[in-house]
Amino acid sequence: MDDDFSFEMSSISQEKTGLPVIIWVQTITTNENGQYNCPKIQFQNTTSTKVDYDNVIPISIDKDPKILMKNPTIKISTEQLELVRQWIIRNYDTLISYWNGEFTTDVLMDKLH
Repeated sequence: MDDDFSFEMSSISQEKTGLPVIIWVQTITTNENGQYNCPKIQFQNTTSTKVDYDNVIPISIDKDPKILMKNPTIKISTEQLELVRQWIIRNYDTLISYWNGEFTTDVLMDKLH
């Protein structure tokens, strides 16, 4: 995992989201070619409450969220993954606004449900 991971992304605990996994959020970023990456969050691929930077999977912030890596090994259950997808859909507007840098992480935390 990139050494700057912890500086580029903020984690949101299971306690805050009500999800079985830790969620990682970030604001808009560019790839190595200077192009904007698609809006995304990442979820920790375990139900552990201990942060594991090396065990995250990107998923799109979309009305129909999709995993953004080829052939990932999903360790969480299908039901748990569906909870993550539904949480993204429910918080779509807030997550997109945060991605676009419209407010701080503190504000994001207050707006999530």
